[in-house]
Amino acid sequence: MVAKESKIVFIAPIPKTDQLTAPDKLHPYVFRVASTTTIEGRTAAELMAKWGVKRVATISPDYAYGQDVTKAFVEYIKKIKPDVEIVDQQWP
Repeated sequence: MVAKESKIVFIAPIPKTDQLTAPDKLHPYVFRVASTTTIEGRTAAELMAKWGVKRVATISPDYAYGQDVTKAFVEYIKKIKPDVEIVDQQWP
């Protein structure tokens, strides 16, 4: 990455991918100001659990953002509410 090589601060305003600031990719010149797909997926899962939802279907775009946020949601909802049923997943 240019920021690392040139020692220039890079502030990423909107990327959602966890890969930008994943623990193995952290660097003192790279910052993000947006939430990650993991944060968004887990937040949605927390809301579903709080509302007592028992059955869930997901509809997400079929590219990195949709796949990552849905993966984070499904993994976390199963962890915090193991009895939830994922009835369908669509990827338009």
